[in-house]
Amino acid sequence: MGLSVLAFAFTASGCELMGIVASAVVPPTLPAVYQIADLPTLVIVDDRNGVLRDPQLAMLAAAHATATLGNEEAVTNLISTDDLSALASQLGEKYAQTSPYDIAKRLGAKQVILINIFAAAISPEPGILKPSANIGVKLFDIEKNDRLFPPSPKATGHPDPPETEGFFMHKVTLKVKTNQANPARVDAIARQKLAEQIGIRAALLFTEYDPTPYDDIRSGS
Repeated sequence: MGLSVLAFAFTASGCELMGIVASAVVPPTLPAVYQIADLPTLVIVDDRNGVLRDPQLAMLAAAHATATLGNEEAVTNLISTDDLSALASQLGEKYAQTSPYDIAKRLGAKQVILINIFAAAISPEPGILKPSANIGVKLFDIEKNDRLFPPSPKATGHPDPPETEGFFMHKVTLKVKTNQANPARVDAIARQKLAEQIGIRAALLFTEYDPTPYDDIRSGS
């Protein structure tokens, strides 16, 4: 949305003496794909296939999603990822078998954002990495026991396409600059930055935002 302020002065004969005296452009914002309600919210990231190769990176992605929702003021009551991590440690092997509904209830959430990482890839080039991931995102209402986003079959009257498993599919890509030469370190940097971006991009689906701060170039060392 742009805003220009024009001011003109005229002589008695009508001659123009002054043209534009002020011009301001308001940076454009991108709309929310789905406007989330301001309710106690938990973010869970499921890397069921281990594509990030580090179980802690799923929690890192959840932490970045939670922080982004807070920074953008999309939700004011957010369940801490520390609380989620503590519950995961408490449940041990049972955590992976516990439903998002049950986890959300135990932590006092009224809604839960579930992010599933379907696939990830690292495409290295000299001095720069191009990690990418295919993710799916869902938002559940815990009290109604229903999916809010994407709309559930109950709301649409149509079954979910089997290939999406009811998720809103989203592609996450970024570029990571690095001077590292050690292949293992390069791969670890790329996956860490990708996990961070997965959380950020998933959260931005739920709020209007200015894209300027979310440059896709990241540095890693």
